[in-house]
Amino acid sequence: MDRRIKPSQARPRAAILWGLAFFALYQAGLYVAMELRPVLRDPEYGVKLDRLKARIAEKPGADPLIVMLGSSRVSFGFRCGDGDSGEADSPQQATVPAGGGSAARPLVYNFGASGFPPTGQLVYLRRLLADGIRPHLVVCEYWPTLVVADSRFNEGIDINRLRWLDIGRLASGVTRVRDFYRRWGRAQIVPWYYHRYLLFNHLAPSWLEPANQMDHQWRQMDDWGWVNQPMYESRGVDPQRLQGEMDVSRPVLEQFQLPATADRAFRDIIDTCRGNQIAVAIIITPAASPIRGLYRPEALARQTAYLKDLEVCCGATLIDASDWVPDEEFFEGCHLTHAGSSTFARRFHERVVQPMLAGERDLLAGSKSRFGPGPAASAISASPRAGEDLIRSR
Repeated sequence: MDRRIKPSQARPRAAILWGLAFFALYQAGLYVAMELRPVLRDPEYGVKLDRLKARIAEKPGADPLIVMLGSSRVSFGFRCGDGDSGEADSPQQATVPAGGGSAARPLVYNFGASGFPPTGQLVYLRRLLADGIRPHLVVCEYWPTLVVADSRFNEGIDINRLRWLDIGRLASGVTRVRDFYRRWGRAQIVPWYYHRYLLFNHLAPSWLEPANQMDHQWRQMDDWGWVNQPMYESRGVDPQRLQGEMDVSRPVLEQFQLPATADRAFRDIIDTCRGNQIAVAIIITPAASPIRGLYRPEALARQTAYLKDLEVCCGATLIDASDWVPDEEFFEGCHLTHAGSSTFARRFHERVVQPMLAGERDLLAGSKSRFGPGPAASAISASPRAGEDLIRSR
């Protein structure tokens, strides 16, 4: 019997094989492109990385490089660039004699990301190091409602934004590890499908429904990482929004307990920085006085004991900026207006950058100096392990 395949049968089979080959090639091509161009996998990170590299290239003699990590409270609320007026008290404008008298030219950059608690900040820190960025000082955001959300971060993050180097670090914090790896692996096999929303948000956001648009997180970003949110142009706190924020913050501040995931992330951040000879600071970000007033004394004592532990035992610098911005420069008691974001950056320049460049170079060596005393600093316990009792497991 003649088993040879007839030409009429071979053509459809060849077409199918060629189609599968092209399909695999397209998927592999996008995967390689995402590895080479972080902006395709995680536009918020990629855009900030590209602009940070551009600033470094523009200021090759800048010393030190200071990077602030955090959530939207940092991304939308720390206007560390030159601004429209180019004021001399901008962190970028400082040229303060340091050490032997030579002028130091700092480069301060905002690397906040929407919804990123300590674990997210750790992810971005490790990415920056892998991408060749070596700050002199890393400043990490601390705020109770942010750190309490950390226990949900690993489960809730868009897994399509993660690299392989992120996955192993985050898997220890999820309840279903196999499912976590399976979902990430599936997205790498067919990236054109699973990454379509991120790609459209970066390349053609107008093609998406408003509910799927997230380009506001980077589209109006300035050269120094600050994201201009139009709604934060408002002046004065909106009473209704303030009440809503107080309702969210009250149970956290009254009964403050730190998730084990957040504690682990802070300690890993500190260890990572010290292992790379990078100074690290924890900054308590600004909040309006009605929000700060929600603390119960015992909750505040637990929090400040924990922060003291990070300072004394781990070698991090504590910066209490909780009262640096007046109430009228908040949008809802938590996020800063444009005026507030400029005030925050100006205070950071006055109370951290200037003193550091004027002679406190020990900060860059990992010293435990504290700048800007605030209400949290006054209640810190001296017990070196006093913070352990407030850490709870998931």
